[in-house]
Amino acid sequence: MAAALLLAGGLGALQAASIASALPFAVIMLLSCWGLYQALKIELVRHESLQHHMNAGRHGKGVGFWQTRLRRMVRFPKDSEVRAFIEESVMGAMTAVKDELESHGWNITLVFDESNCRARLDVEHSGKMDFVYEVRPRRYAIPAFAFPEIETVDRPEGKYARAEVFLREGGKAYDIYGYEKDLIISDIVDQFEKHRHFLHVSSGLAPAMPVD
Repeated sequence: MAAALLLAGGLGALQAASIASALPFAVIMLLSCWGLYQALKIELVRHESLQHHMNAGRHGKGVGFWQTRLRRMVRFPKDSEVRAFIEESVMGAMTAVKDELESHGWNITLVFDESNCRARLDVEHSGKMDFVYEVRPRRYAIPAFAFPEIETVDRPEGKYARAEVFLREGGKAYDIYGYEKDLIISDIVDQFEKHRHFLHVSSGLAPAMPVD
């Protein structure tokens, strides 16, 4: 092919053919760069919106609150304890949020997966990204820094469990085990507010429509 082009038109013809064949790939690369830019821009907005508020577990009032928070930090609960917490406390808090939102006309789905002990709350946003708040039990090895030493007679595998929060974009890596019902509700509402803030800010990424 190259030899034929050289015979037909010389080096100029070969250069023109090379440029013409590379043009579609250049367009694809430009589109890819634009898509990456938009994705990074949205991710920045998401990060800023998630920083809009602190987690519910870091604030609160009431007698004995700080003792409850400290006790939650130094405990390493069993899997059965975390599962009971999700089934009772988390589901109770989600039900309260569901009932309140439904009273304002929202479409809500509340699901409890008994096999995996996962509680999931979905809030529908027509034409937009739905809000998802899910709590799952996750098991970890008891860390070496656990002090005082934990009784491991009934846990020979050396594991403990956490009740971790998962949102639509994935796990948030924080544990709500031991939260009172009001604090769980506060955390759900905080995350819902962050989601709404993200939708509000991300909608500004598109060109504004004229208003009559």
